[in-house]
Amino acid sequence: MAAHAISNDAFDRRLKPGHGVCAAATRIVAWVKASSDAKRTRTQLEQLTDRQLDDIGICRGDIRLICTRRLPV
Repeated sequence: MAAHAISNDAFDRRLKPGHGVCAAATRIVAWVKASSDAKRTRTQLEQLTDRQLDDIGICRGDIRLICTRRLPV
């Protein structure tokens, strides 16, 4: 019985957020969402005119950097 309880405890720890498969799945979902958000943002910014981009304080060359979070917004 004791060995069974130990393996159940180990199994339970792997399913908690931040550990094992659950954490990996959470990170993958977050990455997919962030990639989708970045693509949508890039598409929307690329559709703006140079004048509109200037109004919000960025230039066309900043779009990639903003979408990859390498340039503060």
